[in-house]
Amino acid sequence: MKSKKWTIIILIALVLSLAVFAGIMYWMDPLLHYGTENKTFTYYEYGEMYSNPGIAKHYTYDAVMVGTSMIENTDVDLCDELFGCRMVRLPYSGGTTYNMKTILDVCFASGNKIKTVYWELDEFQLFGSATEPRYPLPEYLYRMDHKEDLSYLMNLDIFYHYGMNNILGTLRGEKQSAERRGETLTGSFSAEATLAGYSRPEKSTTIRSFFNSTLPEKVDANLCNMETLILAYPETQFVFFMPPFSVLY
Repeated sequence: MKSKKWTIIILIALVLSLAVFAGIMYWMDPLLHYGTENKTFTYYEYGEMYSNPGIAKHYTYDAVMVGTSMIENTDVDLCDELFGCRMVRLPYSGGTTYNMKTILDVCFASGNKIKTVYWELDEFQLFGSATEPRYPLPEYLYRMDHKEDLSYLMNLDIFYHYGMNNILGTLRGEKQSAERRGETLTGSFSAEATLAGYSRPEKSTTIRSFFNSTLPEKVDANLCNMETLILAYPETQFVFFMPPFSVLY
């Protein structure tokens, strides 16, 4: 009987421990899965694949900027002032058109009336995969329902990489909003810094024919991702722009 009693006690303690952990995760909500920034934190850790869906679902906006790392340093507040909008910036470093369509689907399902989509279009987006993201996405965060919330509430990785970083950043006195409206990436941007990491490629004597490759099929598939959204939301203006890459590129 004693072993049975201890087994029951251990199971109850385990269930209570899991419930407490889930409650802490719900209170912290480090990825804004439930939509409200915790006022306890002055700092929110940002990770594109994990943070973007919460922002897309729960923030109030009428303009969206999507793209690759080329937009990560965009001053969103300045865009609001210049374009007369309320914008959110949702980048995916090295992202494909699949990445952009996936997050835009979330944006359009959020209930926000989106007037304009600014889509930074890298050349390699047109030549990349139209059916896969650059890196695997935590798909349960991109769904509009909460059927898989245990994947979030019981996620140790999210707790350590986001929740704990939010706590530590706050304790250090750091400030960063979940949306990162005014924050940009740190780094040195100059001719000297660019040239220091440049290695001139060998000159090629081979001319690759575009029309003898599979590139036209990839381009067509990626354009279809864009066309699908444009046709589905005719009241939204889509602005596509090519980024100003380095002259070395």
